Amino acid sequence: MAFYLGLLLNLGFVAIRWARFVVSVPPGLQRLALELHMDGNMVLTISALWHGFTFMDRAGLGEYGAVALILLLAISGMVMRYYRSRRAKLVARMIHSQRTLAFLLLVLLLIHVSGGED
Repeated sequence: MAFYLGLLLNLGFVAIRWARFVVSVPPGLQRLALELHMDGNMVLTISALWHGFTFMDRAGLGEYGAVALILLLAISGMVMRYYRSRRAKLVARMIHSQRTLAFLLLVLLLIHVSGGED
C-alpha cells in the first residue's frame, strides 16, 4: 500500500514540476504538490522504517539498500526544507534531485514488493 501511495505521490509531484515547462501551472497547485510531497514522504519514511524494523530478520541486501536511499533522500529533503544555511541547502538539493537515486530506489522497492509474501 505504501509503495503505491508513494509512487502516486512522487510521480504526481514530478508531473506537476515538469508541466511548468509546457503549460502555466497555478502557483497554488505547485505549492500544494510540494506540501503533499514533503509531508506525505515524511509519513511514508516513518512507516517504511517501522516496517523495516519490524521485519528486520527477513531483510536482505536490497532492503538495506532501500532503507539507505530512503534515509538519504528524506534527510536531504529535510535539510532543504528546514536548514538555514544556503550552502547546506544547495548540497542537499544536489543529492535530493538525482534521478539516478530515485530510479534505484524505485527498482529496489519494486523488487521488494514483488518478492513479498501474499
